[in-house]
Amino acid sequence: MWLILVSASRTALSIAPWLISPPSMWAMGMRKASATDVARALAEYISEPQRTGLPTAPERPVIVRAERNRPQTRLDRMASGGMAVVVGQIRPCPILDFRFTLLVHNTIRGAAGASILNAEWLVKKDLLRTRDELRAAAAGVRTRPLPSRR
Repeated sequence: MWLILVSASRTALSIAPWLISPPSMWAMGMRKASATDVARALAEYISEPQRTGLPTAPERPVIVRAERNRPQTRLDRMASGGMAVVVGQIRPCPILDFRFTLLVHNTIRGAAGASILNAEWLVKKDLLRTRDELRAAAAGVRTRPLPSRR
């Protein structure tokens, strides 16, 4: 388990809908982390969309590239159909512990993809209602039980 502080800057390409970001991070754990530890932690990361098997969720939301010249917009922006974040150039940082470069497609992984994942999660958790169910609920008729809150 690591406590991670991140300092990030963002570079948006004015001609393209993807972002290149060079964040720095500070990792605190039982021992000093190495660049290999950071790469492994990022590569092994999964979240709710992967755990629940949402249809548009990438199998691996973070892809770590070992090549020194990656990520690159032309080669990496559509990783996992544009739904993955590509990380590379993990190296020591003079301010925090590590810095790296990441690339994400701002429309596919950002606004549009996140909206689709949100809708899929609502369906999976049975939190969406049809128009008829909403009308019936407004009239005081319950068509199916509401999900329990956790």
